Amino acid sequence: MNEIKFMAWDKISKKMRVVTRMTFGLEPTGHPPIIVHLDDGKDPVTRSIDDVALLQYTGRKDKNGKEMYDGHVFNYIPSKEWADTEPDNPCVVFWFDDLAAWGFYVGEPGMSTLLPGSEHMEIIGHVHENPELLKKTVKQ
Repeated sequence: MNEIKFMAWDKISKKMRVVTRMTFGLEPTGHPPIIVHLDDGKDPVTRSIDDVALLQYTGRKDKNGKEMYDGHVFNYIPSKEWADTEPDNPCVVFWFDDLAAWGFYVGEPGMSTLLPGSEHMEIIGHVHENPELLKKTVKQ
């Protein structure tokens, strides 16, 4: 079973942060129903769930051992079986509802597959931190 953990894009500070915990409150108390506790190693903060984009850990790591989360952008390093896929073509990790599995899209939106082995992935950014990488994922 995969380890369950989250990162979050802090919409207020525009920083990626580690989710240290989440607390669930009650609306009548005046507190938002879900509070997310975040840390970036320097500046721990709490945010309402509306002020963050939660990003779940996929249970996979790239070829350098970096943990892969929802929304990570990676270069696909093709294997011999996928020789027709161009190397260094940015791919985006997402949850594939139809298969209840992590997948990625490459090239054109809607073209997706399950995540390959870690030796075929190298993280180059994240959709929130590096939106310019999204332009490279779609063939013009």
